[in-house]
Amino acid sequence: MIFLIKAASENKPTKQTYSKPDGSEAEFTKNTAERHFYIVTFDRDGKHQKTIKIDDAFQIQRLCIFPSGAFLVFGYDEKNHSPLLAMLKDDGTLLRTLQIPRGDAPESLLGTKDGSGKGSAVYVAPTQFVPKGHSIVIVQNKTTFPLLEVNEGGAITAILIKLPQGTQIDALIPSEHNFYARVNPISDGSIYEISAQEGTVLRRFALNDGRDSAGVACVHDGKFLSFDHGDGKLVPLIGTAEPAVNPASAH
Repeated sequence: MIFLIKAASENKPTKQTYSKPDGSEAEFTKNTAERHFYIVTFDRDGKHQKTIKIDDAFQIQRLCIFPSGAFLVFGYDEKNHSPLLAMLKDDGTLLRTLQIPRGDAPESLLGTKDGSGKGSAVYVAPTQFVPKGHSIVIVQNKTTFPLLEVNEGGAITAILIKLPQGTQIDALIPSEHNFYARVNPISDGSIYEISAQEGTVLRRFALNDGRDSAGVACVHDGKFLSFDHGDGKLVPLIGTAEPAVNPASAH
């Protein structure tokens, strides 16, 4: 289990003031120690394994781990605000930067909150990392650009997805075989099964009981796993696919 955090390694409490709505001033204490990005890893039993500090030149927004222990990261370079897709060693140091093939991603994966490109906080275009065997798939959310599969050697393969016209991938649901995608616009909460090799739609799943496909955590052995809350605990729910009542409406 891995977490990407931004934190301070020490506590430097400093008293600061702020203005209240009535114009008066109030005082509060803030930790002013410098913050850095860290990767924190735990085993499956929740035991802390290690904390890895990342080079401050990287402003990381997305993180995933290969079976080898190397990391795939996505964000931007702090110095020139250029997009950054890179692999890090298991100690957090740079292994190599990766170049997305021209035409397989927007010309600019970065922007600013006010769209001016200057003087604003930088954000990274919405992306999702999904582990797939020994590779990691990059989803460029709500765009017509292909999925990008990155293997452990750093090679990038574009996978063109052939969804119905007017729809785009909103997010992928982790699975061990084909791709299972929620699409945008989300009209009926359907989930599309897509061939991992051809990018073609194989089946469309409609959730019953008015359930939202956003609640599906993963697909494993053909079963759909989600979680609900009950008595203060997480309750796993497992669903299976059934043929459509009207065969003509099945995809």
